[in-house]
Amino acid sequence: MDQKPFFTRLILSTGLVSTDQGVQYVLLGIAILLFALAFLIPSFIGGSHARVPQNIIDASMKLPAPAPTYR
Repeated sequence: MDQKPFFTRLILSTGLVSTDQGVQYVLLGIAILLFALAFLIPSFIGGSHARVPQNIIDASMKLPAPAPTYR
């Protein structure tokens, strides 16, 4: 007896598709949709667009402070 994977049985049980190839197309579509959402969700959430001060960047990268410039 050929035991089908869980998601294949789940999608076949919904009646959406009736063949294993149809299940593969549905799963591929779901994967593409979730991949696209992974990139779109951060833009929906927004976030701060404020610039991070250079001294904080330098401190996090453990860079030395810039040499003073004399004019």
